[in-house]
Formats: sequence, structure tokens, C-alpha cells
Amino acid sequence: MEDSSNTSQLLATAANTSQLNTSQQDFETEEEVGLELPPPMKPIQEPHLMANGPPTFNKDIMKDNSSVMASSGKMDGLSEIEQIVKEKTERHEEKSKILSECSSNNRSGGGAGSGCGATANNSCSSTNNDCSTGIAGVMDNIDSIYPNCGDNNTTSHNSSSTATTNAAASTVTGILSSSSTTAANATDNNDENNSSSTNAATHNAAGEANDDYDSSISIQKHRFPALAELLSTEEMYIKDLGDIVNGYIKELRNGDIPLPNDLRGPKGQIVFANIEAIYEWHRDYFLKALIQCQHTPGDLANVIKRYENKFLMYITYCKNKHKSEHIVTEHIQYFELVRQKLGHRLELSDLLIKPIQRLTKYILLLNTITRQIEQAGMVEHVPSMKEACNVMDAICKDVNDTMELRRLKNFDGNLTAQGKLLLHGLLTCLEQGKNVTDRKARELYVFLFDQGIFFTERHNAKGPFASPTYIYRSHMQLNKMQLEELTNNRFQLKSIDPNRPNINMICYAATIDAHHNWLETIRKQLQIQNDFLKALTSPIAYQQQQQQLQKQHSQINSEQL
Repeated sequence: MEDSSNTSQLLATAANTSQLNTSQQDFETEEEVGLELPPPMKPIQEPHLMANGPPTFNKDIMKDNSSVMASSGKMDGLSEIEQIVKEKTERHEEKSKILSECSSNNRSGGGAGSGCGATANNSCSSTNNDCSTGIAGVMDNIDSIYPNCGDNNTTSHNSSSTATTNAAASTVTGILSSSSTTAANATDNNDENNSSSTNAATHNAAGEANDDYDSSISIQKHRFPALAELLSTEEMYIKDLGDIVNGYIKELRNGDIPLPNDLRGPKGQIVFANIEAIYEWHRDYFLKALIQCQHTPGDLANVIKRYENKFLMYITYCKNKHKSEHIVTEHIQYFELVRQKLGHRLELSDLLIKPIQRLTKYILLLNTITRQIEQAGMVEHVPSMKEACNVMDAICKDVNDTMELRRLKNFDGNLTAQGKLLLHGLLTCLEQGKNVTDRKARELYVFLFDQGIFFTERHNAKGPFASPTYIYRSHMQLNKMQLEELTNNRFQLKSIDPNRPNINMICYAATIDAHHNWLETIRKQLQIQNDFLKALTSPIAYQQQQQQLQKQHSQINSEQL
């Protein structure tokens, strides 16, 4: 009876254990289905996390391991694995108790229980030998204890055990994989951050270079305000020229306002002369050169000297200016309609005077820039800047001379045949060779050319902005004229031309400097005329004379060195 009760107790305990395993299997199956496993990663290198290593089920060790693993920050789901292993350990201990009770019953029960006892002893030894195989070994020991429970139960237990073990190992692997992936992502993020840092550093370096350049430009503007004014006014000047070219000239060629018949021919071209070429040169070349000079002010002198010939376009423009003014005044109504259509504030006559005003502005700004460069200590650039000022002075003088000549009236000859205008201004002249009653000093406006000298009377026009006119009186050719220097800062000009024998002028200037300037310029031109005459009459003698002069100049230069 006692054996029967023990057997019943064992069967009941086995049934409870079977139900527990079945419920645990269902729970683990559901858990396995719901668990999303990450992709496999490289083999685990840490010894305490090896899936195939000998498991240790001591609770204290598990707590230590879990604390270490949790502290490393590698596993977020370690508590779930710890719970599974803990449950397996508890079941193993419970089944070990059952085996121990079975073994003691066999020792006390005799032959009736010998088979069970032998089986139990074998199972116990098997269990002790297979403990190193992990959770799967525990499930195999249960099958050996209950061989009559059927193959299905054994298979289900083995499957459950294997699935649980695999799930645990997969979970550990997945966690490690997730940790590795996190580490890899962290590395990638570090690489991206490093790349971003490098790009940012490059961008910052470029930005700092631009900032340095802008700062340098700002410093230059502060040190050379006249240079900054030169650039800003140049941009405004180009805009005014663009209003003429892109506005009036475009309307004159292809406009919807009825064009007067007089403007359909050459008159339409005379109005604007070569202002379109001036506009394109300033826009495409000179402005860009000035922008580059903002960083290196010393290069401005080279820019002015390099474009010296381009400024000669202003002389052509000024020669045509008086004709242009006449045509614009004649067709003022048409140009006013064009101005209203374009929406311009300034009238056409105000825009057409801009090129002449700009040249005088260049003189003022270049002289100011030269002083500022000298004050800044850039003394090496001062001589070249002074040369540039001289170049612009000469250009402005030529333009001014051209503007003066167009107001000379009543001369029947061709002024262009007289050559370049060298000097002009007021002189007090006393004309000789006439009656004593007619001898009185007159203030005449005198023009000195390469080939001749002209005496005119100046008539001031009425109006604050009107230009004076010059009425022709007489002239002498330099190759047929004699110069004599007199006392009291006077000089005498006498014609030796048989066709003009009675022209004899005693002249004196308002100041001593003006007197010397006139005297030296006339004397120099007479010498040129005499040398030219000698070259025509006796070229060999003239050539020998020039060679001797060159030797003398070379000897003087060598002695000075």
C-alpha cells in the first residue's frame, strides 16, 4: 500500500509537472512568436555570454552577471532572459527533489520498486552527468524518469526545451547584435559628425577667408575714402550712361513715339556721338579694374596709364558736343516725350553733359587718393600716382581745349590744320603798325597751336550757365614769326610773312608765372620750327647736329652718375 501511495504521489507530481511544462510551453511559444529577433551578428567573443558555454544557475551569479551587463548598457531585455533562466532553474531544482524522493523510496521499497529505482538511479546519474549540457539536459532527464508518458510528450518537451533554449540564445545574440549595431551606428554617427565637422571647418575656413577679405576691404575704405568714392560714383556714372544707351538710343532706333524726319538721318547719330562706346568700355573694363584696385590702391596708377588711349574717346565726344546741343534744343518736344515714357528724372541735355563732368571728377579724386596714399605711408606708390594724375590732367586739358575751340567764330580756315592746341588764355596786347590814335592796349584771348598763334576777342554770353564765344581778329604762322623778349615782363611777336607784313603785337600776361609760361612755350615751338626747316633745306647738316647733341646729353648723364 505504501508503494502504491508513493507511486500515485509520483504520478500526480509528474502530471502537475507536465501541466506546468505545457503551460510554460504555451507561454514560451507565444513569447517566441511575439518576439522579433534581430538579424544574426558576428560570433560572441565575451566568455560570460557564450551560448554554448557551461551555464551557471546560481542566483547570486545571475544577479552579478545581470548587474554587470546592465551597467555596461548593452542589453535592454536582460531582465526577461534572467526570468526565463530563473524559472528553468527552479523547475530543475523541483525535479531534482522528485528524483531524490524516488531514489530513497527505491532503497526502502525492495524488489517491487527495483525497476523504478534502477531507472531513477540511472536517471540521477544521467542528470548529474548532463548538467553541463544546460536546460535541454534537464528536459531529457525528465523523459528518462517517465518513459511511459509517450513519444509525443517527449518530443513536445524536447521541442519546448530546444525552442526555449534557442529563443534564449537568440535573444542574447539579438541583444548583442543590437548592441553591436548601436555601436556601429555610433561609429557611423561619429564618422558623420567628423565629416560634418570637417565640412564645417572647411566652410568656416572659407567663411573666415571671405570675412578677412571683407574686413580688408572695409579697412581700405576707411584708409582711402576717396578710392571708395571713386568706385561708387563710377557705378552711378555707368547707370546714367545706361539710361542714354538703353533708353533714348533704343527708343530712337526702335521706338513707338513718332520720330521727326530730321532725326532719321545723320542728325540722330550726331546727338549721341560715340557715347555708346564710352558706356561699354566703362561697364566692361574700367569698372572691373577699379573694383580690383579696392584691395590694392597702388595699382590704380597702372590702370589709369594703361587706359590712357581709351580716354581719348572723350575728345571725340566733346568735339561733337556743340552740334548735339543744337539738335536736342531743336527737337526738345520729342526728347521730352521720350523722357516721360522712360520715367527719367533728368532731361537728355543733363545726361549728355555727364561725360564731361566725369573727367573733372577724375582729376579731383585722383589728387585726393594720391594724398591719402602718401599719408598712409605707401610712399613707393606716390610717384606712379602723380604720373597718373598728370595723364588725367593732359586728357582733361585736351577735352577743355576742344570745348574752347568750338566757340571760336569768324575764322574761314581749317583749325585742325593748325595742329594741337598748346596754350590759350588772356593776354593784354598792344597792336603796332597802326595809327597812333588806334594804339591802345586790348585784352585779347590768344590761342597757341603747333603751327600758328591766333588773336581773338572774347564775348561773354548772357546767362549764368552760358559759355563765352571768341571772335577772330588775326593770326601768325610760327614759321614766319619772330619773338623778342622785352623789359617789364613783356614780349613782342612780329610777322615776317610778306602777305601779312603789318602784324606786330606787344604782349604781357597778368602774372609773372603766366608770362614765363607763354614765353617758354612760344620759344620752344619756334625752335622746333627752325629745326624742321633746317632738316628740309640741309638734312645732312641737321643730322650731324642732332648726333652731336645726343653725345653731349650722354656725357652729361654719365658725369651725373
